[in-house]
Amino acid sequence: MLVDYYSAYSFIIPRGYHSTGQVDTEVCNSIKTAYNAGFKVRDTYLFPCPTCSKSALTQVTELVDYLNTNCKNEWSGRIWLDIEGSQYWTGSTSSNKAWYEELVNSCYSKSSYCGIYTSSVQWSSIFGSSSYKYGNDLPLWYAHYDGSASFSDFTSFAGWSSPYMKQYMGDI
Repeated sequence: MLVDYYSAYSFIIPRGYHSTGQVDTEVCNSIKTAYNAGFKVRDTYLFPCPTCSKSALTQVTELVDYLNTNCKNEWSGRIWLDIEGSQYWTGSTSSNKAWYEELVNSCYSKSSYCGIYTSSVQWSSIFGSSSYKYGNDLPLWYAHYDGSASFSDFTSFAGWSSPYMKQYMGDI
């Protein structure tokens, strides 16, 4: 019996940019495979490198240029900015805020759609407070690996009063 593994899914969000400051060159293979399998949404995420020598604008530009060159017609157009892992950021909340604001502004200028992937805990550890607001007009994809596909656990932070989606299990 042949099982259609992909029929249960309608979207994919593969990594498009490594935390090491490089485009993930496998991103377009994933996006094209999902497109050919009928996935309606084929976004990508950018795991930024605030401590690299590349600016936020350069990192966003590298990713968008790569996507436009290699899979423009299959990519949905949204970039999710992955804001997590305080160990990847500077030790200064004011420097982190400035870099993040440049990242959001760069995404606005280079991509049709942007979103933020984070959690209240990650946000606070990077920016020093869950009340710091910037980019909260963008959709929020939050992580809480509780196995529950509901927003009942969501608590407002950083200006978001409701989420767009939730990651409630590891790689699913």
